[in-house]
Amino acid sequence: MNQLSSIKSTLSQLSGGALWYHGASCDLESFVIRVIEPTTREIQYYQLTINCAWRLRQQHQVVLSSDDYWFEDDNSLSFEPNVAAFWATHNPANLIIWAIDVQPQSGDLCFSINHEYKLDILINAAAGEHWVLYRDGLKICSYRS
Repeated sequence: MNQLSSIKSTLSQLSGGALWYHGASCDLESFVIRVIEPTTREIQYYQLTINCAWRLRQQHQVVLSSDDYWFEDDNSLSFEPNVAAFWATHNPANLIIWAIDVQPQSGDLCFSINHEYKLDILINAAAGEHWVLYRDGLKICSYRS
């Protein structure tokens, strides 16, 4: 099995999971995905840390992206108004992942989420790991081009 097939198989565990919240420090570089195991009803928490560009879009309009924050003078992290408005109006527990697609040529990922949202992870030529998936603090999958 090639790397992209293995990644798709591993990421399929996230289908049906909720995009529960973003970043432990609201850094927009990681998302926590809450998955309820169908047979045992046990809740699993995954953390997807993204080290490359990403965007959340609804149809063709970009709603959020990895560029949607800025540093204030006192070094505190603040959201741009559109990001704050998005999270104020969308309960992350209602943003359910229903499909994950891996682009074979680029390695880009596309998470299809209800309400016609798509979370695109855009692989670039940057060195290092583009993204890492953790479960219970343990690295279970990553992508390096």
